Amino acid sequence: MTKLLRNADLLVLFVALPVFLVASISLWAWVAVAVAWIAQRVVNNVLVRRAQKDGADVGREMNFVAVGVVSRAWLPGIAALLVGLLTEREVGLAAVILAIAVFTIHFITSLALRASSASAPSRTTVQYPTEGQS
Repeated sequence: MTKLLRNADLLVLFVALPVFLVASISLWAWVAVAVAWIAQRVVNNVLVRRAQKDGADVGREMNFVAVGVVSRAWLPGIAALLVGLLTEREVGLAAVILAIAVFTIHFITSLALRASSASAPSRTTVQYPTEGQS
């Protein structure tokens, strides 16, 4: 279930493709947002790994995380803006709506995942006494 929630943004992105096809909306809007969203996920994963690798320096780790957070909104937003400027306004609007929908789903699911992991009791290992201990 956790894996499904982590990837709900991608699910929304791919469910939007048939909607764009049926509604006869230019696929440029979907392609631009999809490429930007997947690119920012890759960038974010690289930054998180880098932050974990450099975990000794908390300030440096926070810089990597901050860049990842900012890229979540900016890359799809810039892609949607460019589509709107280079094509018709309606295509740009569709791209903006899709970018907002995907970002919103990602934001809500990440909050839900953080809340569930924070409220889950931490697991401690139970050590049973061995022979001779009581």
